[in-house]
Amino acid sequence: MTTPTSRSVAAALLLLSASLGAWLLLAAGPAGSTAGASPASEAPAQDKRAELMKLKLDYAKNVLEGLTLEKMDLVADNARELKLLSAAAEWEPATVPGPLYLTYTREFQRLADSLATHAKDGNLDAATLCYVQLTINCVECHKYVRRTDR
Repeated sequence: MTTPTSRSVAAALLLLSASLGAWLLLAAGPAGSTAGASPASEAPAQDKRAELMKLKLDYAKNVLEGLTLEKMDLVADNARELKLLSAAAEWEPATVPGPLYLTYTREFQRLADSLATHAKDGNLDAATLCYVQLTINCVECHKYVRRTDR
């Protein structure tokens, strides 16, 4: 049975996810540049980063789908994939400007773990809160990377 509150939460999550998706696709381009790299060597790194950001977006969409449909296995599986993806070699600090990047990455991984745990436990409210916190972390990290990349 859906309640007005659950519909409001689902609508807010959908809006948040759509905003995040648009933002991730826009941010994956220039923000991924490496300072001092030649244009020829920069392009493959940007392409790889854009590909990884697209994967992150796909996993995040799957988490949202799982939350809205209460498919907690879908949430847990995709939360784990988000964490694994965040640990990929392409995200090494040498390719991303600024020292706070590692802080954002560690927080992202902690939130992804927490999201997977709450989903496994069947705690929809806690998993939803983790998803929102994870999304905020992404937005803040991308803002930081864009500011640092200038």
